[in-house]
Amino acid sequence: MTAEEMVVFIKPDGYIRRYVGTRALKTILNIGASVEYFGEERPSKDFISQKHYVHLKGKFFFDWLVDMTTSAPILFMLLKGDAVTSKVRGVLGATISETAEPLSIRGRYGIGGINIAHASDSPENAANEVKMWRPTLKIEPRKNYRDKAIEYIKRYENFPMVDNIRYREIGTELSQGAITEAMASSLFQELLRKESDADNTTLSRFSTLLVENFTMRK
Repeated sequence: MTAEEMVVFIKPDGYIRRYVGTRALKTILNIGASVEYFGEERPSKDFISQKHYVHLKGKFFFDWLVDMTTSAPILFMLLKGDAVTSKVRGVLGATISETAEPLSIRGRYGIGGINIAHASDSPENAANEVKMWRPTLKIEPRKNYRDKAIEYIKRYENFPMVDNIRYREIGTELSQGAITEAMASSLFQELLRKESDADNTTLSRFSTLLVENFTMRK
């Protein structure tokens, strides 16, 4: 069997929510694939909109998705292994976090349309995404990227975590008109401060994206 290469990244919600990001990362590493690259990346809006997510252009959520993906760094990986695409997709869970298997990464840690991680969805798309992303990465051939990922996990795995249910409750209250957008944004920021070391500007921006996520889905 020929080993596959694929792109996987923890989105800004997993970077901002430190514990959530490390748990997702640890679960992905546990499938046993070779880690060809791991690092914090900050792709441009042009790259995300014109290359990575160009196939979604025209969807009602496209602009929001581009803004969300570029709102903070992502934890980016190139993985390689037999059937690695299906293995990662298996632990990741369904796209919409509320309908994902509860013990999957998205089921445990996703918030509405903010579903914690991207992973190539087929070997064919995986090959295309690797070809697309590789020129943007500074890969050091002799570097042990699995060790680098483990070091990241050790650095942040003891951060506190807010239960996703609380985020979803606020989103539901907003969608039902029980609270205003400004109130929801303030509540989201309050939760994020408990589980992040990001600066206030980043938290404010991400809180706005959370509000947009729930109002967009009314």
